[in-house]
Amino acid sequence: MAKSENTDLKPHAILDESSRYQKAKKIHLLAEKFGLRKKGTLLEVGTGSGFIAAYFTKIFAEVNSVDVNDQRQTVENIRFKKIEDTKLPFKEEYFDLVITNHVIEHVGNYEKQIDHLKEISRVLKKDGMLYLAVPNRWRLIEPHYKLPLLSWLPRFFSDLYVRLSGEGDFYDCFPLSRSAAFSILKETGFEVKEATLEAIQIYAEIESQHPIIKFVTSLLPSWIYIPLMPWMPTLIFVCKKNLRF
Repeated sequence: MAKSENTDLKPHAILDESSRYQKAKKIHLLAEKFGLRKKGTLLEVGTGSGFIAAYFTKIFAEVNSVDVNDQRQTVENIRFKKIEDTKLPFKEEYFDLVITNHVIEHVGNYEKQIDHLKEISRVLKKDGMLYLAVPNRWRLIEPHYKLPLLSWLPRFFSDLYVRLSGEGDFYDCFPLSRSAAFSILKETGFEVKEATLEAIQIYAEIESQHPIIKFVTSLLPSWIYIPLMPWMPTLIFVCKKNLRF
């Protein structure tokens, strides 16, 4: 996560243990579904509570995490480093799996997001995997401020909306649309596979506590969600390095 020049940013990290372990389990199953085999080294960028990284200490030989703030609720067998911008303090081609879960929208504008992904590409092994999740710019309710259509607006109006709502001085997130996510990942040297539909099925299996929702979601064919893809609340991608880049 990049450090903003403004130090009065609204805190966005989710710190509760149960939801973070459920999220980690979903990431784990999704990564294996898309071919994750080597489980030597892992990096979580923007670790927040640290619970996602802690989950993977039982699976990977070495788990590292970074963030601009230390909000960890656990330090279990995790190598943590505090950072100030998008630069990652690791050598090239070191990690088998890099997780950036709802982080890219916080690192800054388009140029900062490019830097964020280039750094991940640099530290990712040639046969490594990137898991990236980002809130969809076109979702109806913006997830950090809970304001309808906030991320749809031009920057001047989104800043004004945040101020008028009493939620802050400006809108400090830069979520991506589905097309923009594909574009920026390809531009920074990744082969991109969208995993949003697969994540929905995994969610139905391990996260939904309502038996009816779990039953219906698990039975519905994945193609039924395709018309809704432009407005899916969260977009999830599993990426490998494009070795021809």
